[in-house]
Amino acid sequence: MNRIIKIKSLNEDIFKITLRMTSHCPYSCRYCPDHLHEGKHTKLNLEDISLFLDRFTNKQVVFNITGGEPTTHPQFIDLLKIIKNKNAKIIVDTNAVRTPDFFKKKWSFG
Repeated sequence: MNRIIKIKSLNEDIFKITLRMTSHCPYSCRYCPDHLHEGKHTKLNLEDISLFLDRFTNKQVVFNITGGEPTTHPQFIDLLKIIKNKNAKIIVDTNAVRTPDFFKKKWSFG
């Protein structure tokens, strides 16, 4: 299930938003809770996320994307584009299941 799991004010001008994007992960690491590798992608409402981020136009936003493995979600790149267009900083919690080539091609949103 994707959901915002935390919004934290780092100070009065900076907010950190953490979104669990998916519970899909191709690995079953013993240190990872079972619910983070159930294999479920749910469709994100990207318009709602964009509107939500508009609430923070006068703040610096740090947007942390986590999962499961968020880079496997079909809307991962679309979400990155929205966050980037809102001038938020992006953090991705990943176990690097993707190749370096994926990041070279996709991270530039090309």
